[in-house]
Formats: sequence, C-alpha cells, structure tokens
Amino acid sequence: MSVHGTKFTCAEVSCQTKFYDMNKESPVCPKCGLVVVIPKARKRGAGDEALKAKRKKWQ
Repeated sequence: MSVHGTKFTCAEVSCQTKFYDMNKESPVCPKCGLVVVIPKARKRGAGDEALKAKRKKWQ
C-alpha cells in the first residue's frame, strides 16, 4: 500500500476519475462526491465444498 492509500476509479459513468483513498475508511470521489462501497470478503460455506467435489469428479 502506498503512502496515499489504495487507488480507486470512480464508478460513476460520467466521472471515471482516478483517485487515492488517503487511508480513509470510506473513499469519496473528489470530483463528483460518490462514496465508493468496498465489498467485504465472502466467507466459505457449505456450497463451496459441494463445488469442490464436483470439480474433483471432472478432473
């Protein structure tokens, strides 16, 4: 991670500004003010085990 934080590109179609989050909790686009929502990591569940078994069967 750089001194300026993580680099983002604004999700607004008309904006597309590239900016750094400056190590803040919720990054905000400096041009249009859109708050970027960072998706949380998904936890592994029972469905993942069934998928692994299916993949192993086809190998």
